[in-house]
Amino acid sequence: MIYQIGFVITFFLAFLLLSKSRKTIADKILFFWLVTIGFHLFLFYLFYNKIDFEYPYLLGINIPLPLFHGPFLFLYTKAITGQLKNWKINLLHFLPALISYLSLIDFFQLSGKEKILLFENGGKGFENIMNTIIVAILCSGIIYVLLSIQATRKHKKSFINQFSSNEK
Repeated sequence: MIYQIGFVITFFLAFLLLSKSRKTIADKILFFWLVTIGFHLFLFYLFYNKIDFEYPYLLGINIPLPLFHGPFLFLYTKAITGQLKNWKINLLHFLPALISYLSLIDFFQLSGKEKILLFENGGKGFENIMNTIIVAILCSGIIYVLLSIQATRKHKKSFINQFSSNEK
């Protein structure tokens, strides 16, 4: 139920951002991040309610999804603080997620029954790929939180240096 409420609210917020006039780059980043979060929550909903095997073509899509959240946080932080200069080059931050999906291409090409069997057997044959992705997710989370904090501090320092009074 919580996952269902979560993805409904997330897609509603994404819709509100989409309908906003004069969108900034930060709005666009937040929109794509919200869509990613909503889709991720939807996949959790399927798993939690044990109906994910009814949609075997969706199995495994959620595995690299956490690799998107760190870059979105960082790019959104940089955009909202005015530090995002060349956003196209910053798309390279999504390279680990792309590489993770490419490393799972053999899994995605399996039939639905084979995917279900593989999930039921704990992912035998894909242990190394899964361990690598898990390490990448952990590193990504830590690195991007630290980079976002650093960007926020840089903005705060810049803000204090530009204005003689920052009380208001």
